[in-house]
Amino acid sequence: MDALDLHHADRDTIARLEFRGLMTPPEIAQTLEARLLASPEDLEARVQLLGFYFYNREAPAEGVAACRRHALWVLENVRPDSNVVTVARAHRTDTDGQGRCKLAWLRILELHGTNPSVHVNAAIFFRHEPTFMGTLLERAHELVPDHPDALFQLAHHYERAGLQDESLRMWEAAASSTVSPSMQLNSSQLAAQEFFKAGSLAKARFFAQQALDLAPRLVSDRETYGYAIHHGHIVLGQVFLSEGEVEGAKRELLEASGTPGAPALNSFGPDFHLAQRLFELGERETVARYCELCSRFWKSNRKGIPSLCERIRRGEPLDLRREKFRRPFGMD
Repeated sequence: MDALDLHHADRDTIARLEFRGLMTPPEIAQTLEARLLASPEDLEARVQLLGFYFYNREAPAEGVAACRRHALWVLENVRPDSNVVTVARAHRTDTDGQGRCKLAWLRILELHGTNPSVHVNAAIFFRHEPTFMGTLLERAHELVPDHPDALFQLAHHYERAGLQDESLRMWEAAASSTVSPSMQLNSSQLAAQEFFKAGSLAKARFFAQQALDLAPRLVSDRETYGYAIHHGHIVLGQVFLSEGEVEGAKRELLEASGTPGAPALNSFGPDFHLAQRLFELGERETVARYCELCSRFWKSNRKGIPSLCERIRRGEPLDLRREKFRRPFGMD
């Protein structure tokens, strides 16, 4: 992706590029700095460098200064309603840099007080000040009631604040907004999970099915599609099981393994809450088969899956939700 594309890139794309900085060797970082000297507008290089410096917990003084310099450049030169500005932050040890970024955002808010996207981006910067963050998100929602990003962020904000009713109201609104198909799909599968946790089976089923219905239209958005297919079927299975429909739950569990994967699923594995409940009911073969099928995308623990499946089929006492975090998975 070239620099011009980044001005209009979605938040996930920007986050992945920033996270790439964590894996960037110092010599590549030097090359990126040289690219910026020749072309200061190279946002791809600048975002990757922000990740390189920000995620270095023991960054030397020059690294801390470079992180501040890049963050302030972005805040001063990139449109504040672009997702690029969400990674413009000083190093955690840089109190002065944090203060300067904060002042820059306050100036931006004065100049763009009627732009809801600016309020959402500012709220992400002020996430460590939850009261102010909430004020910014509520202002964005007030400006444009169906702004998908404001609804999505407000749902998370209320959830963190322990305001379940408000959070569920925002999840429902986000999942019902058709402004952004990708955001609606992501919100639908998350809304399904949250409504199931709250004990609202009807709405959990509705939004899980909505996610599965919307997903085929967004196959090209592999990450969002992968999560929707997996979690949509998991939630439907949990609803079936809560209603005593074991066969339906088993069917949905196996359907959940049909996801092509997504970054978190590929690295940390599939959801095991439904699998655990079925395992405890004695449905060993279905659970073992689920694990085998998930090996198609769960590459990080593929070698350990056969051993785990043997243990499942033997009926050993297992907490699959914990086993998935062992390395290698399922092996002693």
